[in-house]
Amino acid sequence: MSAQLAKNYQLSVISDAAPASNNTSEVARQDSPEVCAFCYGTGMEVVPGKGARHCRCRTEERQAKLFAAAHLPRRYEQCSFANYHPVPGNGTQLQAFNYAFKLVDEYPAIDRGLLFMGPVGTGKTHLSTAILRGLIEKGIPCLFYEFGALLKEIQNSYNPISQTSELKVLAPVYETEVLVLDELGAVKPTDWVRDTMMQIINTRYNVSLRKRHWKIALARDSEAASMRCVKL
Repeated sequence: MSAQLAKNYQLSVISDAAPASNNTSEVARQDSPEVCAFCYGTGMEVVPGKGARHCRCRTEERQAKLFAAAHLPRRYEQCSFANYHPVPGNGTQLQAFNYAFKLVDEYPAIDRGLLFMGPVGTGKTHLSTAILRGLIEKGIPCLFYEFGALLKEIQNSYNPISQTSELKVLAPVYETEVLVLDELGAVKPTDWVRDTMMQIINTRYNVSLRKRHWKIALARDSEAASMRCVKL
């Protein structure tokens, strides 16, 4: 090859290994969190012609936290109004569905809670958890408790070696905005059980007055003057 021809071709050395800088950049891209395409990480989403609002990504994040805090039973996690199917011809189940749907739709402009009564398998727990799901999707803090399990936690708090207390166990029950107490009728109604039930209802009622909004207790197989009773 002539010297003149060699000048026209610039040669470079190609390494078998990829540049370290490229690998570093790739790892950095993989480790960096995905940025929301709607708010770009700011938390505020611009709506053309309307202004700004809290981004849907923050709403979804808050809902996920509320669902986790609600302690919905795994068996009923997917229960909703959409998959509740009243038995054909069963008017009381349809009535219960209508009351439950209305509570979620009109909340917080409601004056009392709901009490579902009936035999096993009529959909009381399904409707209760469907109500919680609907309220959580509106951003309302909720809590589900099987009444027997709650009483057991309270009793365990009396143990001298326990790391908790009755007040600590009941604090979230008192403070959550919407409470479901399930399986009330499955617990033997001793004086202590009755006193505990009334303590929960009365405390939540008094707290609701102080905070100037209603707190709702949803229950099963019991009676309370502040609740609308529906027998399924």
